[in-house]
Amino acid sequence: MRKILILFLLLAASAACYAPPPSSDRIRKESVRLCLIEDLQNQEFSFDNLVLYLHLKRVKEAETIMKQAIIETGWFRSDLFLTYNNLFGMKRAARRATTAIGTGFGHAAYGHWTSSVDDYLMWKTYWEGKGHGTADYLVFLESVGYSTSGGYIGMIKKLDLYKKWRQVNLASLSR
Repeated sequence: MRKILILFLLLAASAACYAPPPSSDRIRKESVRLCLIEDLQNQEFSFDNLVLYLHLKRVKEAETIMKQAIIETGWFRSDLFLTYNNLFGMKRAARRATTAIGTGFGHAAYGHWTSSVDDYLMWKTYWEGKGHGTADYLVFLESVGYSTSGGYIGMIKKLDLYKKWRQVNLASLSR
């Protein structure tokens, strides 16, 4: 089901991108991927856009990262997210590059929700560079102390990523 959704979103979004005929299929596909990323960087947030963005960024841990965004924002309703586009409760980085444009509520502020995703991925890369492996992503999150609240990993494991979203989508269809 998720693969079908991603394929549909890719096809729909690619209609907005036009690239001249490239010399190879690989180059054409990469050109379309980059065009779709750029297009999403101008789109409003939606769960579907988040799924697509993580897919286009080739994030292996996308499901866990989506669960983190849901937990950190309370299903995308937190003031930090709605006001400052911060999907992950990230603090402004002091020791690494960041896409944050300032701070709000004591956390990093971003100009767009995709900048929050990009900063999270930069944070992940920073810790990988310090020798923290991400083969087991939940172990990685625990080893770097991602959350200060107890039970965070359990919350991620327990969260049914699609249950509530299916309920929301079905409710909107029945109106």
